[in-house]
Amino acid sequence: MANPTTNLTLTKPTVGGSSDTWGDELNTLIDAIDDLFAAAGTGTSVGINVGSGKTLTVAGTITVTGTANIDHDALTNFVANEHIDHSSVSISAGGALTGGGDITTNRSITLDVNALTEDEFPDEAADYLLAYDTSASEHKRILIENIAHDALYGFVETEHVAHTSISISGGEGLSGGGDITTSRTLNVDIGGLTALSSVDKDADYVMVYDADATEHKKVLAVDMPATVDQHMMARAVEQSTLLSVDTNIMGRIYAPPGSSWSVVAAKAYVDTAGTTGATTIDVHKNGTTIFSSNLSIASGGTASTGGTLDGAQTFADGDYLEIDVDAVSTSAPRGLQVLLQLRATY
Repeated sequence: MANPTTNLTLTKPTVGGSSDTWGDELNTLIDAIDDLFAAAGTGTSVGINVGSGKTLTVAGTITVTGTANIDHDALTNFVANEHIDHSSVSISAGGALTGGGDITTNRSITLDVNALTEDEFPDEAADYLLAYDTSASEHKRILIENIAHDALYGFVETEHVAHTSISISGGEGLSGGGDITTSRTLNVDIGGLTALSSVDKDADYVMVYDADATEHKKVLAVDMPATVDQHMMARAVEQSTLLSVDTNIMGRIYAPPGSSWSVVAAKAYVDTAGTTGATTIDVHKNGTTIFSSNLSIASGGTASTGGTLDGAQTFADGDYLEIDVDAVSTSAPRGLQVLLQLRATY
């Protein structure tokens, strides 16, 4: 019996055997070798060693089910720059971006506008904004001054009107105004109103300022107060003249005609204060004092205190007032004015 080969178990021809035996054994051997090259690659398992300087050419397909020890870096067309350790390569986010990291895994880059330094004084003619151009399907930059004001979100056409086309005009009882390209002033213009020759006291109004409510209001003519206060300042002695005790120092002051008046208050002022002792001022009506306590200017003072009226002091046609200096400071004051508050009753 022929001895089989070690690796492929091929039958060796029997030494000294007959030609028929050799023929059978050679045919078996050739068939076994031919099986190694079956078209589907299903032939007998075989180990191949391609020695140095030798070439293994494969035009078909190599199917590897075991271990293939092929040196990747020694393969034809290997480019070292195309094979780099991913842990040594990173994606970094700069400017308005955040995120990144090495490329051993997926990384995210995020827009981070809040991380930017604020430009508090942008130059409209030189600075840009980032925008997306939908017509070109790409991001672009826009010069700030090229942004269309009227196309911005929230633009309301009626809020943007040429100031030259809008004017403020003074209507009834007012004057002034003009277009709003600059500040304008409106003034009360009573003189521009049509005169009312006959007042209907139960229907016509007068405009007044309510000091308690701090606002303007209207008052029916019939509701207007029957009394009106007026103040009269009388210069009794010139500024540089020393005061001395005297009566009727400036002549008579007669009542305004046509109305019923009352003296409701009085006050005296000197231009230069006197010293040492008080200066006393009295006011007489038709020769009789109107005070129960006269006006008194203290030493070193310029305005009077006191001056308590002696009852109601009516002041009708023909009545007159006179001013007396009853006493002066040791060092006399200079100048004298007397303020009278008069109330008219209608």
